[in-house]
Amino acid sequence: MPLRRASTLRILAATLALAVGAAAQAQDNNPSFGVRAGQTAPDFTMLNTSGEPVTLSDARGTPVVLNFWASWCPPCIAEMPLLDRAADELQGDALFLLVNVGENADTVNRFLERVAVEHASVVRDPGDDTQSDIEGLVPSQAVASVYQTYGLPTTLFIDADGVIQRRIEGPVFDATLAQHLTTVGVEWDPSAGR
Repeated sequence: MPLRRASTLRILAATLALAVGAAAQAQDNNPSFGVRAGQTAPDFTMLNTSGEPVTLSDARGTPVVLNFWASWCPPCIAEMPLLDRAADELQGDALFLLVNVGENADTVNRFLERVAVEHASVVRDPGDDTQSDIEGLVPSQAVASVYQTYGLPTTLFIDADGVIQRRIEGPVFDATLAQHLTTVGVEWDPSAGR
């Protein structure tokens, strides 16, 4: 009986190791769908939390971490403090642009107050506070569709020339964020700012 239990434990441990390895490798691979590394990031204009237009191409010259998220998404919520801390520590070196997908302005603003996002740039859909004379705004669902973000969170690392260097499906973590930032020419030590 103890031999059978030991064998079962070894099989479980091996299965877990394979699953963890596959998950780590999946974060490093470009998916076979959506915009991919080497493509110019499709441009869009959305509103920031103050109701002012923000256009992706205006960030040319600065690397961009483009993150698609929603307040109902547990992995999005989990990675938000990391993204905001990196945005704070990398001010001037990279722009962290967080695209809320499909939620109204009040929901987004309440969420951002609750999780204390202060340094990353957040864009959202127009709300009742939006001036009707702003032209060229693209709804978040349309932006998410163009970027083919079928799951949240999705994060893209865009270099200073506007070219996508990396696409990550699922949450980013300290080490993977630092690793992927290097693909857009940004060095960051997540343990330095603690």
